[in-house]
Amino acid sequence: MEKGTDFLKSRLARRFCLLFLSCAFLPTVALIVLSYYQVVGQLESQSLLRLKRELKTYGVSLFDRMIRIENEMKNIGRLAILADGQPVILPEEYSWDLQEIFSGIVIYRPPANSQALYGSFEDDSFRELISPELMQNPKPFAVTSASDNGMARFYFGTTISPSGSSPFVVVAEVRRQYLWGIGANHLLPPMTELSVFNGDGDGIVYSENGPRGDYEDFEFIPANGDLRIFRFEQDGRHYYAGLSNLFYESRFQQIDWTIILSKSRSDVMSALKSFKRTYPLIIFLFLVLIAYFSMLFIRRSLDPLERLKRGTKRIGKQDFSALVKINSGDEFEELGNSFNDMAFKLDKQFSTLQVLAEIDRAILSSLDRKKIIADTLLRLKEFFQCDISLLLRNSSVDRDHVSLHIMEGRRQSDPRQNVVH
Repeated sequence: MEKGTDFLKSRLARRFCLLFLSCAFLPTVALIVLSYYQVVGQLESQSLLRLKRELKTYGVSLFDRMIRIENEMKNIGRLAILADGQPVILPEEYSWDLQEIFSGIVIYRPPANSQALYGSFEDDSFRELISPELMQNPKPFAVTSASDNGMARFYFGTTISPSGSSPFVVVAEVRRQYLWGIGANHLLPPMTELSVFNGDGDGIVYSENGPRGDYEDFEFIPANGDLRIFRFEQDGRHYYAGLSNLFYESRFQQIDWTIILSKSRSDVMSALKSFKRTYPLIIFLFLVLIAYFSMLFIRRSLDPLERLKRGTKRIGKQDFSALVKINSGDEFEELGNSFNDMAFKLDKQFSTLQVLAEIDRAILSSLDRKKIIADTLLRLKEFFQCDISLLLRNSSVDRDHVSLHIMEGRRQSDPRQNVVH
Protein backbone atom coordinates (compact mmCIF):
# COMPACT_ATOMS: atom_id res chain seq x y z
CA MET A 1 0.00 0.00 0.00
CA GLU A 2 1.25 3.44 -0.87
CA LYS A 3 2.08 5.68 2.03
CA GLY A 4 0.77 9.17 2.63
CA THR A 5 -0.82 10.82 -0.36
CA ASP A 6 1.31 9.14 -3.04
CA PHE A 7 -1.77 7.37 -4.30
CA LEU A 8 -3.10 10.75 -5.46
CA LYS A 9 -0.59 10.63 -8.30
CA SER A 10 -3.13 8.40 -9.98
CA ARG A 11 -5.70 10.29 -12.03
CA LEU A 12 -8.34 7.72 -11.12
CA ALA A 13 -7.53 8.16 -7.43
CA ARG A 14 -7.88 11.93 -7.75
CA ARG A 15 -11.25 11.53 -9.44
CA PHE A 16 -12.46 9.13 -6.76
CA CYS A 17 -11.17 11.43 -4.04
CA LEU A 18 -12.83 14.51 -5.53
CA LEU A 19 -16.12 12.67 -6.04
CA PHE A 20 -16.07 11.08 -2.58
CA LEU A 21 -15.16 14.29 -0.75
CA SER A 22 -17.73 16.27 -2.72
CA CYS A 23 -20.44 13.76 -1.84
CA ALA A 24 -19.33 13.85 1.81
CA PHE A 25 -18.58 17.55 2.25
CA LEU A 26 -21.46 19.19 0.41
CA PRO A 27 -24.28 17.49 2.38
CA THR A 28 -22.30 17.87 5.59
CA VAL A 29 -21.69 21.59 5.09
CA ALA A 30 -25.33 22.09 4.08
CA LEU A 31 -26.46 20.21 7.19
CA ILE A 32 -24.09 22.26 9.36
CA VAL A 33 -25.39 25.58 8.01
CA LEU A 34 -29.00 24.42 8.32
CA SER A 35 -28.39 23.21 11.88
CA TYR A 36 -26.81 26.51 12.87
CA TYR A 37 -29.73 28.56 11.60
CA GLN A 38 -32.16 26.16 13.23
CA VAL A 39 -30.35 26.60 16.55
CA VAL A 40 -30.49 30.38 16.17
CA GLY A 41 -34.17 30.22 15.21
CA GLN A 42 -35.02 27.95 18.12
CA LEU A 43 -33.13 30.21 20.51
CA GLU A 44 -35.03 33.25 19.24
CA SER A 45 -38.34 31.39 19.43
CA GLN A 46 -37.65 30.22 22.98
CA SER A 47 -36.54 33.71 23.98
CA LEU A 48 -39.77 35.22 22.64
CA LEU A 49 -41.83 32.59 24.46
CA ARG A 50 -39.87 33.23 27.66
CA LEU A 51 -40.34 36.97 27.23
CA LYS A 52 -44.08 36.47 26.90
CA ARG A 53 -44.17 34.45 30.13
CA GLU A 54 -41.97 36.95 31.95
CA LEU A 55 -44.20 39.78 30.75
CA LYS A 56 -47.26 38.08 32.19
CA THR A 57 -45.46 37.32 35.46
CA TYR A 58 -44.23 40.88 35.75
CA GLY A 59 -47.70 42.28 35.03
CA VAL A 60 -49.24 40.11 37.75
CA SER A 61 -46.56 41.13 40.27
CA LEU A 62 -47.12 44.80 39.36
CA PHE A 63 -50.84 44.37 39.87
CA ASP A 64 -50.19 42.77 43.28
CA ARG A 65 -48.03 45.73 44.33
CA MET A 66 -50.71 48.16 43.23
CA ILE A 67 -53.29 46.25 45.29
CA ARG A 68 -50.98 46.44 48.31
CA ILE A 69 -50.65 50.18 47.76
CA GLU A 70 -54.46 50.45 47.68
CA ASN A 71 -54.85 48.40 50.86
CA GLU A 72 -52.26 50.45 52.74
CA MET A 73 -54.00 53.70 51.76
CA LYS A 74 -57.37 52.30 52.86
CA ASN A 75 -55.81 51.32 56.19
CA ILE A 76 -54.61 54.88 56.61
CA GLY A 77 -58.12 56.08 55.70
CA ARG A 78 -59.55 53.91 58.46
CA LEU A 79 -57.08 55.44 60.93
CA ALA A 80 -58.22 58.88 59.80
CA ILE A 81 -61.86 57.92 60.38
CA LEU A 82 -61.02 56.65 63.88
CA ALA A 83 -59.25 59.97 64.60
CA ASP A 84 -62.63 61.66 64.09
CA GLY A 85 -61.30 64.92 62.69
CA GLN A 86 -58.23 65.01 64.92
CA PRO A 87 -54.71 64.88 63.42
CA VAL A 88 -53.81 61.35 62.45
CA ILE A 89 -50.67 59.97 64.06
CA LEU A 90 -49.19 56.80 62.55
CA PRO A 91 -47.54 54.27 64.87
CA GLU A 92 -43.76 54.33 64.57
CA GLU A 93 -43.57 50.64 63.60
CA TYR A 94 -46.18 51.20 60.91
CA SER A 95 -44.23 54.16 59.54
CA TRP A 96 -41.18 51.95 59.10
CA ASP A 97 -43.27 49.46 57.13
CA LEU A 98 -44.57 52.23 54.88
CA GLN A 99 -41.07 53.52 54.14
CA GLU A 100 -40.51 50.73 51.63
CA ILE A 101 -43.56 51.75 49.59
CA PHE A 102 -44.17 55.47 49.99
CA SER A 103 -42.03 58.55 50.02
CA GLY A 104 -44.91 60.64 51.35
CA ILE A 105 -48.56 60.32 52.43
CA VAL A 106 -51.09 63.08 52.86
CA ILE A 107 -54.77 63.30 53.73
CA TYR A 108 -56.37 65.80 51.40
CA ARG A 109 -59.70 67.38 52.20
CA PRO A 110 -60.84 69.53 49.31
CA PRO A 111 -60.57 72.29 48.51
CA ALA A 112 -57.24 73.07 50.26
CA ASN A 113 -56.97 71.36 53.60
CA SER A 114 -54.28 68.68 53.78
CA GLN A 115 -52.36 66.85 56.51
CA ALA A 116 -49.01 65.15 55.87
CA LEU A 117 -48.89 61.81 57.66
CA TYR A 118 -45.65 60.39 56.48
CA GLY A 119 -42.65 61.86 54.70
CA SER A 120 -43.19 65.08 52.85
CA PHE A 121 -44.24 66.19 49.42
CA GLU A 122 -41.80 68.56 47.78
CA ASP A 123 -44.72 70.71 46.62
CA ASP A 124 -48.46 70.63 46.34
CA SER A 125 -48.48 69.96 42.61
CA PHE A 126 -50.49 66.79 43.21
CA ARG A 127 -53.57 68.96 43.86
CA GLU A 128 -53.53 70.08 40.26
CA LEU A 129 -53.52 66.45 39.16
CA ILE A 130 -56.51 65.37 41.23
CA SER A 131 -59.69 66.34 39.46
CA PRO A 132 -63.15 66.23 41.04
CA GLU A 133 -64.03 63.34 38.71
CA LEU A 134 -61.22 61.24 40.22
CA MET A 135 -62.37 61.94 43.79
CA GLN A 136 -65.99 61.13 42.99
CA ASN A 137 -65.12 57.69 41.62
CA PRO A 138 -64.82 55.01 44.34
CA LYS A 139 -62.01 53.28 42.50
CA PRO A 140 -58.42 54.16 43.43
CA PHE A 141 -56.60 56.31 40.92
CA ALA A 142 -53.03 56.79 39.80
CA VAL A 143 -51.63 59.98 38.27
CA THR A 144 -48.15 60.99 37.20
CA SER A 145 -46.23 64.21 37.02
CA ALA A 146 -42.96 64.99 35.34
CA SER A 147 -39.75 65.54 37.29
CA ASP A 148 -36.43 67.15 36.48
CA ASN A 149 -34.55 63.87 35.97
CA GLY A 150 -36.90 62.69 33.20
CA MET A 151 -38.56 60.15 35.49
CA ALA A 152 -42.18 60.72 36.47
CA ARG A 153 -43.48 60.94 40.02
CA PHE A 154 -46.33 58.57 40.78
CA TYR A 155 -49.28 59.50 42.98
CA PHE A 156 -51.87 57.01 44.08
CA GLY A 157 -55.04 58.06 45.77
CA THR A 158 -58.28 56.63 47.06
CA THR A 159 -61.42 58.42 48.22
CA ILE A 160 -62.67 57.56 51.68
CA SER A 161 -66.35 58.31 52.31
CA PRO A 162 -67.12 57.90 56.04
CA SER A 163 -70.73 57.92 57.04
CA GLY A 164 -71.87 61.20 58.60
CA SER A 165 -68.86 63.26 57.48
CA SER A 166 -67.44 64.71 54.30
CA PRO A 167 -65.26 62.47 52.12
CA PHE A 168 -61.50 62.91 51.97
CA VAL A 169 -58.72 61.55 49.81
CA VAL A 170 -55.65 59.64 50.94
CA VAL A 171 -52.88 60.53 48.48
CA ALA A 172 -49.47 58.88 48.50
CA GLU A 173 -46.39 59.34 46.40
CA VAL A 174 -45.21 55.82 45.64
CA ARG A 175 -41.54 55.05 45.41
CA ARG A 176 -40.67 54.39 41.81
CA GLN A 177 -38.28 51.57 42.70
CA TYR A 178 -40.95 49.69 44.63
CA LEU A 179 -43.73 50.15 42.11
CA TRP A 180 -41.76 49.07 39.07
CA GLY A 181 -39.28 46.71 40.68
CA ILE A 182 -36.19 48.58 39.53
CA GLY A 183 -33.12 49.90 41.31
CA ALA A 184 -32.55 48.44 44.77
CA ASN A 185 -35.87 46.58 44.58
CA HIS A 186 -34.95 44.87 41.35
CA LEU A 187 -37.74 42.50 40.33
CA LEU A 188 -37.20 42.43 36.58
CA PRO A 189 -36.22 39.12 34.99
CA PRO A 190 -32.52 38.72 34.12
CA MET A 191 -31.28 40.72 31.12
CA THR A 192 -34.69 42.42 30.85
CA GLU A 193 -35.25 46.14 30.56
CA LEU A 194 -38.35 48.20 31.35
CA SER A 195 -39.86 51.16 29.52
CA VAL A 196 -43.19 52.75 30.53
CA PHE A 197 -45.11 55.37 28.57
CA ASN A 198 -48.14 57.43 29.51
CA GLY A 199 -51.25 57.98 27.43
CA ASP A 200 -49.55 60.75 25.44
CA GLY A 201 -46.71 58.43 24.46
CA ASP A 202 -44.18 60.14 26.72
CA GLY A 203 -41.66 57.97 28.52
CA ILE A 204 -42.19 58.10 32.26
CA VAL A 205 -40.06 55.22 33.64
CA TYR A 206 -37.00 53.41 32.35
CA SER A 207 -34.80 50.78 33.85
CA GLU A 208 -31.09 51.50 33.96
CA ASN A 209 -30.37 50.30 30.40
CA GLY A 210 -33.93 50.39 29.07
CA PRO A 211 -34.68 51.90 25.64
CA ARG A 212 -35.58 55.57 26.04
CA GLY A 213 -37.61 58.06 24.06
CA ASP A 214 -41.23 58.58 23.19
CA TYR A 215 -43.52 55.79 22.15
CA GLU A 216 -43.73 57.16 18.62
CA ASP A 217 -39.94 56.89 18.29
CA PHE A 218 -40.13 53.10 18.31
CA GLU A 219 -40.70 51.32 15.03
CA PHE A 220 -42.28 48.06 16.10
CA ILE A 221 -42.08 45.00 13.84
CA PRO A 222 -44.20 41.96 14.78
CA ALA A 223 -41.93 39.08 15.80
CA ASN A 224 -44.51 36.30 15.52
CA GLY A 225 -48.25 35.77 15.34
CA ASP A 226 -48.70 37.36 18.77
CA LEU A 227 -49.24 41.10 18.34
CA ARG A 228 -47.92 41.74 21.84
CA ILE A 229 -44.44 40.48 20.89
CA PHE A 230 -42.38 42.54 18.47
CA ARG A 231 -38.91 43.71 17.46
CA PHE A 232 -37.48 47.19 17.26
CA GLU A 233 -34.14 48.92 16.79
CA GLN A 234 -32.75 51.85 18.74
CA ASP A 235 -29.28 53.38 18.63
CA GLY A 236 -28.04 50.51 16.48
CA ARG A 237 -29.18 47.86 18.96
CA HIS A 238 -31.88 45.33 18.21
CA TYR A 239 -34.46 44.43 20.83
CA TYR A 240 -37.17 41.87 21.39
CA ALA A 241 -40.05 43.39 23.31
CA GLY A 242 -43.52 42.67 24.63
CA LEU A 243 -46.52 44.69 25.73
CA SER A 244 -48.25 44.02 29.03
CA ASN A 245 -51.91 43.20 28.53
CA LEU A 246 -53.24 43.26 32.09
CA PHE A 247 -56.55 45.07 32.46
CA TYR A 248 -55.65 47.46 35.27
CA GLU A 249 -58.78 49.54 34.64
CA SER A 250 -60.85 46.80 36.26
CA ARG A 251 -59.46 47.84 39.65
CA PHE A 252 -58.04 51.34 39.13
CA GLN A 253 -59.01 54.46 37.28
CA GLN A 254 -56.81 56.82 35.29
CA ILE A 255 -54.41 54.00 34.31
CA ASP A 256 -53.18 54.74 30.82
CA TRP A 257 -49.70 53.22 30.98
CA THR A 258 -48.06 51.30 28.20
CA ILE A 259 -45.61 48.86 29.76
CA ILE A 260 -42.89 47.34 27.58
CA LEU A 261 -40.38 44.71 28.65
CA SER A 262 -37.49 44.29 26.25
CA LYS A 263 -34.39 42.18 25.83
CA SER A 264 -31.40 43.14 23.76
CA ARG A 265 -30.83 40.67 20.96
CA SER A 266 -27.13 40.59 21.86
CA ASP A 267 -28.09 39.49 25.39
CA VAL A 268 -30.50 36.89 24.04
CA MET A 269 -27.82 35.54 21.73
CA SER A 270 -25.13 35.62 24.40
CA ALA A 271 -25.77 31.92 24.89
CA LEU A 272 -24.42 31.44 21.37
CA LYS A 273 -21.04 32.99 22.17
CA SER A 274 -19.49 29.82 23.53
CA PHE A 275 -21.38 27.85 20.88
CA LYS A 276 -19.86 30.05 18.15
CA ARG A 277 -16.39 29.46 19.60
CA THR A 278 -16.63 25.69 19.86
CA TYR A 279 -18.90 24.95 16.89
CA PRO A 280 -16.36 25.90 14.15
CA LEU A 281 -13.66 23.87 15.91
CA ILE A 282 -15.94 20.86 16.12
CA ILE A 283 -16.94 21.28 12.46
CA PHE A 284 -13.30 21.65 11.41
CA LEU A 285 -12.34 18.51 13.32
CA PHE A 286 -15.32 16.71 11.84
CA LEU A 287 -14.34 17.71 8.28
CA VAL A 288 -10.72 16.70 8.89
CA LEU A 289 -11.89 13.29 10.08
CA ILE A 290 -14.08 12.96 7.00
CA ALA A 291 -11.15 13.85 4.75
CA TYR A 292 -8.81 11.47 6.59
CA PHE A 293 -11.11 8.47 6.52
CA SER A 294 -12.08 9.24 2.93
CA MET A 295 -8.42 9.22 1.89
CA LEU A 296 -7.82 6.04 3.87
CA PHE A 297 -10.79 4.29 2.31
CA ILE A 298 -9.94 5.38 -1.23
CA ARG A 299 -6.29 4.40 -0.78
CA ARG A 300 -7.24 0.95 0.47
CA SER A 301 -9.81 0.54 -2.28
CA LEU A 302 -7.30 1.44 -5.00
CA ASP A 303 -4.42 -0.59 -3.57
CA PRO A 304 -5.43 -3.75 -5.53
CA LEU A 305 -5.48 -1.66 -8.70
CA GLU A 306 -1.95 -0.45 -7.95
CA ARG A 307 -0.79 -4.06 -7.41
CA LEU A 308 -2.31 -5.09 -10.72
CA LYS A 309 -0.55 -2.15 -12.36
CA ARG A 310 2.83 -3.24 -10.96
CA GLY A 311 2.14 -6.85 -11.98
CA THR A 312 1.34 -5.71 -15.53
CA LYS A 313 4.66 -3.86 -15.71
CA ARG A 314 6.51 -7.01 -14.56
CA ILE A 315 4.76 -9.09 -17.18
CA GLY A 316 5.77 -6.47 -19.74
CA LYS A 317 9.37 -7.21 -18.70
CA GLN A 318 8.66 -10.97 -19.02
CA ASP A 319 8.89 -11.47 -15.26
CA PHE A 320 6.23 -14.06 -14.48
CA SER A 321 7.60 -15.18 -11.11
CA ALA A 322 5.84 -12.77 -8.73
CA LEU A 323 2.11 -13.28 -8.25
CA VAL A 324 -0.36 -10.53 -7.41
CA LYS A 325 -1.76 -11.11 -3.90
CA ILE A 326 -5.16 -9.51 -3.37
CA ASN A 327 -7.41 -10.46 -0.45
CA SER A 328 -10.13 -7.81 -0.74
CA GLY A 329 -12.99 -10.29 -0.98
CA ASP A 330 -14.52 -8.48 -3.95
CA GLU A 331 -14.19 -8.23 -7.72
CA PHE A 332 -10.62 -6.99 -7.35
CA GLU A 333 -9.67 -10.33 -5.77
CA GLU A 334 -11.35 -12.21 -8.66
CA LEU A 335 -9.48 -10.00 -11.11
CA GLY A 336 -6.20 -10.71 -9.28
CA ASN A 337 -6.79 -14.48 -9.49
CA SER A 338 -7.54 -14.19 -13.21
CA PHE A 339 -4.42 -12.09 -13.62
CA ASN A 340 -2.30 -14.76 -11.89
CA ASP A 341 -3.80 -17.47 -14.12
CA MET A 342 -3.00 -15.39 -17.16
CA ALA A 343 0.56 -14.80 -15.94
CA PHE A 344 1.03 -18.56 -15.36
CA LYS A 345 -0.20 -19.39 -18.86
CA LEU A 346 1.96 -16.70 -20.41
CA ASP A 347 4.95 -18.05 -18.47
CA LYS A 348 4.33 -21.51 -19.91
CA GLN A 349 3.87 -20.15 -23.40
CA PHE A 350 7.00 -18.03 -23.25
CA SER A 351 8.93 -20.95 -21.76
CA THR A 352 7.72 -23.22 -24.57
CA LEU A 353 8.73 -20.68 -27.16
CA GLN A 354 12.10 -20.28 -25.48
CA VAL A 355 12.71 -24.06 -25.42
CA LEU A 356 11.69 -24.39 -29.03
CA ALA A 357 13.99 -21.53 -29.94
CA GLU A 358 16.90 -23.15 -28.07
CA ILE A 359 16.18 -26.47 -29.79
CA ASP A 360 16.17 -24.70 -33.16
CA ARG A 361 19.46 -23.03 -32.32
CA ALA A 362 20.95 -26.39 -31.20
CA ILE A 363 19.86 -28.04 -34.44
CA LEU A 364 21.15 -25.21 -36.57
CA SER A 365 24.40 -24.75 -34.68
CA SER A 366 25.71 -28.39 -34.90
CA LEU A 367 25.83 -31.23 -37.41
CA ASP A 368 26.44 -33.88 -34.73
CA ARG A 369 23.20 -35.83 -34.49
CA LYS A 370 23.98 -37.20 -31.06
CA LYS A 371 24.74 -33.75 -29.69
CA ILE A 372 21.54 -32.36 -31.20
CA ILE A 373 19.48 -35.17 -29.65
CA ALA A 374 21.18 -34.72 -26.27
CA ASP A 375 20.60 -30.96 -26.27
CA THR A 376 16.98 -31.43 -27.31
CA LEU A 377 16.27 -33.99 -24.58
CA LEU A 378 17.98 -31.78 -22.02
CA ARG A 379 15.86 -28.77 -22.98
CA LEU A 380 12.69 -30.87 -22.89
CA LYS A 381 13.54 -32.29 -19.48
CA GLU A 382 14.23 -28.81 -18.14
CA PHE A 383 11.04 -27.39 -19.67
CA PHE A 384 8.75 -30.10 -18.34
CA GLN A 385 10.77 -30.42 -15.07
CA CYS A 386 10.80 -34.21 -15.31
CA ASP A 387 13.36 -36.85 -14.38
CA ILE A 388 13.57 -38.57 -17.75
CA SER A 389 13.15 -37.42 -21.33
CA LEU A 390 13.02 -39.86 -24.23
CA LEU A 391 13.29 -39.64 -28.02
CA LEU A 392 12.02 -42.54 -30.12
CA ARG A 393 12.95 -42.58 -33.83
CA ASN A 394 13.26 -45.08 -36.67
CA SER A 395 16.56 -46.89 -36.77
CA SER A 396 18.80 -45.96 -39.64
CA VAL A 397 20.09 -49.57 -39.80
CA ASP A 398 16.92 -51.64 -39.75
CA ARG A 399 13.43 -50.44 -40.41
CA ASP A 400 12.05 -53.09 -38.07
CA HIS A 401 13.88 -51.50 -35.16
CA VAL A 402 13.72 -48.12 -33.50
CA SER A 403 16.29 -46.10 -31.64
CA LEU A 404 15.46 -44.92 -28.12
CA HIS A 405 17.40 -42.02 -26.72
CA ILE A 406 17.02 -41.46 -22.95
CA MET A 407 18.13 -38.48 -20.90
CA GLU A 408 17.84 -39.18 -17.19
CA GLY A 409 19.14 -37.71 -13.98
CA ARG A 410 17.42 -35.71 -11.23
CA ARG A 411 19.89 -32.86 -11.46
CA GLN A 412 19.80 -30.80 -14.57
CA SER A 413 23.47 -30.01 -14.15
CA ASP A 414 24.50 -33.66 -14.26
CA PRO A 415 22.47 -35.55 -16.92
CA ARG A 416 23.25 -38.96 -18.43
CA GLN A 417 22.53 -40.08 -21.98
CA ASN A 418 21.76 -43.71 -22.92
CA VAL A 419 21.15 -44.96 -26.44
CA VAL A 420 19.25 -48.24 -26.83
CA HIS A 421 18.83 -50.05 -30.13
